[in-house]
Amino acid sequence: MNEVLKFLTYVMNTFGYWPATAFLILSFVPLLSLVYVSFIKTSFGKVLDQKFSEKIEEEKAIHKEGNRLRKQFTKNVHEILDELAEQTEADRAVVFEFSNGTSNLVGLPFLFMSVAAEVVTHMATSVSTNYQRMNISIAASFLTSLEEEGLIYVKDITEIQTEFPVLTHFLRKDDIKSALFYLLQGVDEPIGFIALSTTDASGKILNKDAAILETAKAAQKISTLINFNELTKRSDELKRKNKYKWWLW
Repeated sequence: MNEVLKFLTYVMNTFGYWPATAFLILSFVPLLSLVYVSFIKTSFGKVLDQKFSEKIEEEKAIHKEGNRLRKQFTKNVHEILDELAEQTEADRAVVFEFSNGTSNLVGLPFLFMSVAAEVVTHMATSVSTNYQRMNISIAASFLTSLEEEGLIYVKDITEIQTEFPVLTHFLRKDDIKSALFYLLQGVDEPIGFIALSTTDASGKILNKDAAILETAKAAQKISTLINFNELTKRSDELKRKNKYKWWLW
């Protein structure tokens, strides 16, 4: 410290007061810059930490709300299927939903279908656990026809064993005698389908006109529920993007 004072005294005696003052100020500029940068980093870091914490909490809240909506959706769909099975005298009513999976090596996504809800009578057994994340390529021809036609009515499964052999295999395995498949339309594209059926055990045949009429009503209700959840999700995602876009880079 004494050496610094001696040096400043020398500069002042040699060059005058103002040059010495300027030298002193310039000497402190790097130190002040370091202090300033450290302050900025600390302050900005606190802001980022706060924003990340807020984002994590928001994601948790959205996940919790998503679980709540899914539980409510399942409950509502079960009620719709109960009513549908009763009105059509079906032994089993199932809702299949389409979903995305991981992609292959060239980036094409795998598409799956899963049972989202199921209602069965005493004449049928549950099949929901057998149809979770099934690759839709297994029933590609059937699903293509369903998407084009909107519905497929099967009075007896022997009628489709040539056109849809894979589907016929699954229907036989599930003891199905007659069936109606009705497409569920989403906001942008199909989101699944309803499968209504009778079993060999009951020996009943679905009444085509009645089944189509009642299933169309049920499909409209279920599609509305799914589309509402999808629109809500998109709205939440848009809000999050707008909220955080100023600090994300």
